[in-house]
Amino acid sequence: MLQKTMFELMGGEAKLDGLLDEFFRRVQADPDLGPLYPDDISPIKAAYKDFAMEMLGGPKRWTQRHSDFRMHEAHRHIPITEDRANAMIRCAKDAMNQFRIPKFVQEAARQRLESVIYDLVNTPAATFADPPAEKGDPPQPWA
Repeated sequence: MLQKTMFELMGGEAKLDGLLDEFFRRVQADPDLGPLYPDDISPIKAAYKDFAMEMLGGPKRWTQRHSDFRMHEAHRHIPITEDRANAMIRCAKDAMNQFRIPKFVQEAARQRLESVIYDLVNTPAATFADPPAEKGDPPQPWA
């Protein structure tokens, strides 16, 4: 008997599309995360979809399309603090709850997501002297 992947258990590609729409709606609405993203997030969302699919055991589109992608290099220009990493995890968790992703799938996805996101933290916690982030169009290595 074949076991289903987490990707299949969560509902497959159609469910992932809706989940990512909700995730990015939350990210863009977050006062600390939103300014880090350009207005047109479609290339970013496509890359996240490829990554999430593969991370959850679905089609290996990330490896096929982004085999030369360097995660740290692509994010080095983005000030990622632990608070911002926590906010990303919270947005993902809230979106998964809204889409009623099974709890055991949520937990496995959260663990995998945390291992990636916390590894990208590259900036110490903000101080009161730090200026607020401004909305801009950062370089898009995923385009």
